Amino acid sequence: MKISWGSKIIFVYVGFVVFVLVVVLYAFRQDLNLVTDNYYEKELVYQNQIDKEKRAEALTEKPAITFQNKVLGIIFPKVYKNKDILGKIHLYRPANEKKDIILTLQVDSTNSQYVGLTSVEKGLWKVKLDWSYNKIEYFSELTIMVE
Repeated sequence: MKISWGSKIIFVYVGFVVFVLVVVLYAFRQDLNLVTDNYYEKELVYQNQIDKEKRAEALTEKPAITFQNKVLGIIFPKVYKNKDILGKIHLYRPANEKKDIILTLQVDSTNSQYVGLTSVEKGLWKVKLDWSYNKIEYFSELTIMVE
């Protein structure tokens, strides 16, 4: 049995349409997590975030963010008075925003805070340190891999 060239063209078109429909159905079933729910509102105040990052980069003595043995350490230089350091630590999980953790910055007398991360899920995390000293706001960020 010989298939005519017209039938072959119809098979190609039908195959293409089926392929496109499969791709579209697959795309609609994917769970898309935006960076934040209020993306546009946060975009309007993003310049404030950029200013905080620039101020943090301009510091001569910057806080150190360390991660070893599932312990996150935030150490501020001795020039800062611990009672004047305020802020929050945001452990951001890019793969699933529902797993994010927000902690209040509570610096001890040695100007440091340590957080055990034994209960967090393995994978990529971003540590976002949003802090202020003498009513001046700063922002630092570090990407860590929890294993």
